[in-house]
Amino acid sequence: MSFEPPFFQINYKLYPDTWGEDGLEFAKTAARVADEFGVDFVLSPQTADIRLVARETDLPILAQGMSPHEPGRGLGHILAESLREAGATGVMMNHPERRETAPELETKIRRCREVGLTSVVCVENYEFGKAVLEWDPDWVVFEQPELLGTTTSLNETDPEAVERFSELVAERNPRTNVFLGGGISSVADVEAALELADATGSASWISSDVPVEEREETLRAIAEVLAEA
Repeated sequence: MSFEPPFFQINYKLYPDTWGEDGLEFAKTAARVADEFGVDFVLSPQTADIRLVARETDLPILAQGMSPHEPGRGLGHILAESLREAGATGVMMNHPERRETAPELETKIRRCREVGLTSVVCVENYEFGKAVLEWDPDWVVFEQPELLGTTTSLNETDPEAVERFSELVAERNPRTNVFLGGGISSVADVEAALELADATGSASWISSDVPVEEREETLRAIAEVLAEA
């Protein structure tokens, strides 16, 4: 299991029909489509369901968050080691809905490296992107917070900004890959995003707006784009 580009992230967040058995069925559908097309979907289930999804599918799992703590004291926090043992492959950090400080991010990226988790860090501008790249994350997610949950994405509003950000990453840390997020709400958006970045994904569109009975059809359409990317 890996995060090799290109891939499409399916972010469950806290949306209905995405936890427990419902979330598992969603994951199994994604796994079936991924196998058929020979592509990668990356799943982000709720933390409590990571072990369940990991046991029943072989798709990479990107945890929705973790704590910077070392093993020991820290009631209620999420340990990197426990995520890895549960079956997570990587961790998303600094999402606009869960901002983190620079010291926390630097520590989390290091902790991921120590335990063998892929680090995926959200950034919204060039200056912060420069700082994050110094800590050597595996992926950076370029997205504008105001576009989350909308039907407008950066590949539509400002593709030049994405290109400039990709150039920044290539110059500062060519090992790091670029993920384009925020406002991905159609198969056409997926195709356009993959022309500008190494990977993309969605939460509100794929996990909430698409009816449960249409999920497989939509994932198949996304898989076709991934297969051609």
